[in-house]
Amino acid sequence: MKVLHNVICLCFCFICIFGQKCDDLDSDVCKRLHGQNPSLCADSCLSSICTRFCGQCPLTCYSCHEVDDPSNCTTTAVCPSKDHYCFTTQTYTDDFQEVYKLGCAKKSLCEQNINSGKRSHLDVNGGCCSFDQCNNILPELIDELTVTSTTEMVQNTTASPSILKECKNFDDDSCLRISMIDPSFCTNDCISSQICPRTCRKCFQCYQCNDINSPGDCNTTTTCESGKECFRLQTLSFDLRPVFRLGCLEENLCSRFNMDPLQSAFGRRDVSLIGGCCKTDLCNIQRTLPTTQTTTQRASPVTTGTPTCRPMLIGDCPIGFVRRADSCYYISRSHRIQSAAHEECASYCTRLVIISSEVENKEITDFLHQSKQIVGINEESRYWIDAYRSDSNFDGTWVWNSTGTVINDHTYSHWRPGSHINYNADGEHCADIGRGESSNIETTNGYFWDHGSCLNRLLPLCEYPLGKTLSVYILGTQAQSCNDLDTEVCKKLSALNPNMCADGCLSSICSRFCGRCPLSCYFCHQIGNPANCTTALECPTTDHYCFTSQTFTDDFHEVYTMGCAMKNLCERNVNNGRRSDLSVKGGCCNIDKCNNILPSQIDLLQQRTTVMVQNTTVPPSYSVCKNMDDDVCLRISLTDPAFCSNDCIASVICPRMCRKCFQCYSCNDINRPEDCNSTSTCESGKECFQLETLSFDLRPVYRLGCLDESASYDLNALFHQQLCKRFGVNPAQSGFGRRQTSLSLKGGCCRTDLCNIRIPRIPKIINAPPSTITASTAPQPVKISPTTNCATPHADTHHHGCPPDYTYVTHERACFHIGNNILTWQQADTCVLNVNGGRRSDVVVKGACCGIDKCNNNLPDEIDRLVDLQQQKISELSQSKNNITSHMSDCFDTIPNCKEYKTIVCGQYALWSQENCARFCNMCDQCYSCSDIDRLQDCSNTTTCESGKECFQLETLSYDLRPVFRLGCLDVNLCQRLGVNPVQSGFGRRQQGLKGGCCKTDLCNTKLINVIPATTTTVSTSTAVTAHGCSLHHHGSVQGCGPNSAYVIKGHSCYHIGNDELTWIESKASHIFDQTNIKYCRSKCGTLANFDSGAEIIDVINRIKSSYNHLDLWVDAVKDSHRNWIWTETNQRIVMETSFYLNKIDGSCGAGHNSDIVTMIPHNCTTLLHPLCETTIT
Repeated sequence: MKVLHNVICLCFCFICIFGQKCDDLDSDVCKRLHGQNPSLCADSCLSSICTRFCGQCPLTCYSCHEVDDPSNCTTTAVCPSKDHYCFTTQTYTDDFQEVYKLGCAKKSLCEQNINSGKRSHLDVNGGCCSFDQCNNILPELIDELTVTSTTEMVQNTTASPSILKECKNFDDDSCLRISMIDPSFCTNDCISSQICPRTCRKCFQCYQCNDINSPGDCNTTTTCESGKECFRLQTLSFDLRPVFRLGCLEENLCSRFNMDPLQSAFGRRDVSLIGGCCKTDLCNIQRTLPTTQTTTQRASPVTTGTPTCRPMLIGDCPIGFVRRADSCYYISRSHRIQSAAHEECASYCTRLVIISSEVENKEITDFLHQSKQIVGINEESRYWIDAYRSDSNFDGTWVWNSTGTVINDHTYSHWRPGSHINYNADGEHCADIGRGESSNIETTNGYFWDHGSCLNRLLPLCEYPLGKTLSVYILGTQAQSCNDLDTEVCKKLSALNPNMCADGCLSSICSRFCGRCPLSCYFCHQIGNPANCTTALECPTTDHYCFTSQTFTDDFHEVYTMGCAMKNLCERNVNNGRRSDLSVKGGCCNIDKCNNILPSQIDLLQQRTTVMVQNTTVPPSYSVCKNMDDDVCLRISLTDPAFCSNDCIASVICPRMCRKCFQCYSCNDINRPEDCNSTSTCESGKECFQLETLSFDLRPVYRLGCLDESASYDLNALFHQQLCKRFGVNPAQSGFGRRQTSLSLKGGCCRTDLCNIRIPRIPKIINAPPSTITASTAPQPVKISPTTNCATPHADTHHHGCPPDYTYVTHERACFHIGNNILTWQQADTCVLNVNGGRRSDVVVKGACCGIDKCNNNLPDEIDRLVDLQQQKISELSQSKNNITSHMSDCFDTIPNCKEYKTIVCGQYALWSQENCARFCNMCDQCYSCSDIDRLQDCSNTTTCESGKECFQLETLSYDLRPVFRLGCLDVNLCQRLGVNPVQSGFGRRQQGLKGGCCKTDLCNTKLINVIPATTTTVSTSTAVTAHGCSLHHHGSVQGCGPNSAYVIKGHSCYHIGNDELTWIESKASHIFDQTNIKYCRSKCGTLANFDSGAEIIDVINRIKSSYNHLDLWVDAVKDSHRNWIWTETNQRIVMETSFYLNKIDGSCGAGHNSDIVTMIPHNCTTLLHPLCETTIT
């Protein structure tokens, strides 16, 4: 024993010696790669980025010299080499106190002295384990650990050539994740060749055809390996027809393309034989190709601010960038001075961010504020932007460095208040964006621009603009921004209303579509072929057209000039593309970027007709409350979350989505709200209402319709002024002159479509008399006679678990029923008149009235006593309920007669039972709760165990090695582990009699519990069969579908939000995934939710979002092998990808998104989100 002690102490000293850093590139990537290739660790390439996963790194072990319990050790250390295991051993101090030592030990010592966790001939209580941080447990528990870290022999294999033949990544999600961690990952030959060859452009898919009439006719593809590019060549066939050839070509041959058009037999240039190469997938079918020619001519001083190199893209964005609106952004992982930050962005073929509008500033600050969730980088206080001033004076002019645009009073800026007052000695030439000291502006998340020293070390914020042609005049003057709100929206609106551009409202959001913006034209001075011009500029005004004109150099070479020309010049010289008396080959066109073709081809273009815009506003028509087009409104909401503040959109295009009107149920004096089938339209300023009142013959009835929000309104002289705010204040009078709570004149208002068929929540009563509050909140006992001979009612899913003819009330969480054959109020009035509610009046009559079933089989005097007793119980119960802060904080029945019910009520009416008879129905338990007591009977404290927990009792050892008891609540799954292993005594021996276990009745855990855990008994329940073949129980715990399922019912579907964050696959159970894994939604008798339309996801998430505060929830959407979005449960393609926002952000698994808008967005499938489960009750 002493020998082992000395040896282990010697090994323990080695833990302070750290080896070189050894880790995986990313643990999730390694898991995914191992799932694709179980032999990952046998491949030298793959294992090189997963060294820890493959067991090639020294272990990290807990390291403590002497601790009372291994679990108290929190210090870790890296072992000297991978030939060490983690160990825990029991030992003693000099005064014979039992302690534990933890650290690293050589594998040979572990095998020699402890036999890999099994006791050898040495009498020692110790254990070794072989994976990270495994040794902070007792030695005997180490025996039970399953060794999960195995080291495989690494083979010096190379990338499989089959990958290049198919030209695909090993795993797209892994490549995307690697790119977020290391944007330069393609410089790693292993990754670029074997894991991500397509992303790293080691191969391409190119169209390949010979002698076809048009590139669009080519349907055949081929794979181009490294060193080749896709090419397209326009040439002449053997019969002199112009044809195209497409395929792969060596890079050195691409540089030798002869771009000069061929001469015709007569020396004129009839056909431009164009060719070129490109380096992206299937790029050689595009209309124009990048050419190998270079030109030094450009409009001065025009700059786009974007480097001329071409970044490697995943989707629309460079690798590692995240798309927000019309740009892609990247936050560097390294703090740099401003010049180094500029160079880093340029190395990605991007620039430091330029902010030109309040909307763009908001997008950027939202991205920075959510950087931890989006890209895994903690939010910093400041980031570099592109603003710079070269003047040495403190009041020098600020410009955007990449474009030269001056930041002045006529351009957007967002400087921190007082930022130009404080200066450093170096002039503070550089600008950053960061949190202001005293900002309360929510729209920018507290971010402002500020200036500082260019030598500060901040994180660079890089930008890659998408689809935005910078608005620049030909002479280099910045133009005002003019564009459509959304191009697709404008196309849809034009299809709905061909005269859209003649309407001042609709045309205001489609300025470019309607020809109200200056054209964007190709601009080149002298170029051999118009198709080779790639510089595009915006014309100065809307009075300009794009033109292409043939001309000649001084040495009589034919060239072309392109740019913007005044409309009158076009009409005078080339007659809109037709030859005038001038002998010139030229043409004009009035479509964006229409002039990079030959003048003769411009003649064939369909010219845009400019419509005279009428300054009229379409008056809102609310006779039918509907949006002009639901998909248009959903797309607008994705483009601009504040779109309803635009009166044109809110009143004309999307009145229903912007709540300018509502559809409300409208009926008078009906027995139940659900009997109403008539609807009406409520205009702005009104809300849907529902009122429970009395009819002319004093029957309880409902009225539904529209009501002014705050205007004076009179309804049967009940209420005045702000009626919507006064609903439910005055309960109705009962027939006995007392306030009867079962018939309150209740009502309320709501502001969503057809919302007033549900009973609204009554606003909290302010300054109401105590008697009113008591009367309106006291529950009415509902008595089920044990002798009633009637069939058991069945739950109706349409009524939220209530029997037929019952109405489910959300805020009461109970079922109510009004009988058809009740006494009329006139008959009840007779009781009031003759017996005064049970009291003798001046009429000499022995009689009494009472309001409880079968209460009149007693003498009149006895009936009086029963009525008083009933009112007294109600009053006492109301007072006790007012003192309850939380129903689950105390476990008791809230009505006095629960024991008179049959136990079947607990399953048939689960919601009502949980509210009123929780203890009777075993929906909660009272358990004794104490720590380290000598005797069970010494415990007097109690606590409430919620659903999913049981009372437990455990006999264990105190810090001074005395046997003591612990009592309380414990999760059911943990209860199954009690009583299996008796605890150890202070000397490492197994001491008999130290037992534990669980039980499921009130205050049961002070009785001695057997070692075998108590089995869980199932309460008799009612079930609803789901469409997925399992039984969804209203109460009990079968297949995990118990009260903890917490399903929210909508129509014939139930929705449930998981408690834990899971990956998409952990949330999902489907035939395309591993069936051996227990998936969350399947364990809840459901699947991940799917939807038929954008409107449905908005409706569902709006209904359930009050029960959660998560931004995103997993749903059933996923990309298939063809990169199409599908619902995996039905294998149907999602045809509304654009409306669902699925193509805006990279990712392969879909999630419901709840922010300012509700939609779906993609995520990496390994992201941890809460699942949204759905089941259909049949």
